[in-house]
Amino acid sequence: QNDGWQTDNIQEISNLNQELIFGGIDNIRSEKYKNIHSVLLILDNKLVLEEYFSGYDSNGDFIEFDRFTPHEQQSASKSFRSMLIGIAIKEGVIENTANNLFSYFPDLSHQAINGKENITLDNILTMSSGLDWNEWITPPNDLSRMYSLPFINWHTYVLERPLAYEPGTKFVYNTGASIMLNRIIENASNTTIAAFTKKYFMDRTDSELLPNNANLQAKKLPRDMAKLGAIYLNKGLWKGSQIVSEEWVERSLESKFNVPEVGANYGYQWWSRNLLASNGISYKCNYASGNGEQFIMIIKELNLVAIFTGGNFSGGGYAYQIMQKHILPSFE
Repeated sequence: QNDGWQTDNIQEISNLNQELIFGGIDNIRSEKYKNIHSVLLILDNKLVLEEYFSGYDSNGDFIEFDRFTPHEQQSASKSFRSMLIGIAIKEGVIENTANNLFSYFPDLSHQAINGKENITLDNILTMSSGLDWNEWITPPNDLSRMYSLPFINWHTYVLERPLAYEPGTKFVYNTGASIMLNRIIENASNTTIAAFTKKYFMDRTDSELLPNNANLQAKKLPRDMAKLGAIYLNKGLWKGSQIVSEEWVERSLESKFNVPEVGANYGYQWWSRNLLASNGISYKCNYASGNGEQFIMIIKELNLVAIFTGGNFSGGGYAYQIMQKHILPSFE
């Protein structure tokens, strides 16, 4: 599709049990695995499988998805923001993650009190700002209250929250703080997040800048989701170009907090967990995750990136089942 991907025929990969993988695809078609909208596999930096399925988005609209249809990202966009912070550091726009959070918001310096003056960029990336925040309860919650405000006021709402914990000591999932990373890049670079993304990511990776696609809450093509996974699999490289530093990739994927509520670990806006394949082999998986089963999964041991999009906004777990029962055990 002239988008930078080299492709290969999965049926010609001799050391792969294709029938096991195809069985998983059949189970999606028969709705044993419900509401999966796409599955893409990138093996040895080649796109070897790409399947799309019709379904409903989070607004309840029915969409016939194909490779040209952008898909909502939900919280998988958090991992994309993390990469942009890494790019900003590589390009000298941001000094380092030890920088004080309020240095990017001088107009709100009066909020840097009662311990909040100690919050760093590192704390925001690891969801350990210490700010009093709870979005893992039924709305109304902090996230729904923030969303009820004009977008220009979102970062103000987050930074006005009182401190509940010492920064850096406790993981508390905070979408508001994550979205604030966009504003940090804009304030540090004196440009828009759309312009920054286009210059340092889209133009360098043959990615299509669809309308509003640089808004990191907006929709993306699964093929472009896969590029983020490939960059992190390849130590920050895309086709020989260093998009983000190898050090940043390592720091991002490194576990900073264990999150028992979801059975995973958290780094710089990236999750990690072990996936036990049905053949008894366990693989470490670094992944971006969004509500509805939006996944960018990286299995370094297999040189594999797996992409899932879906519409399971009130349940799911099918992407994990497909990985554990069909994809991972297919490697013989």
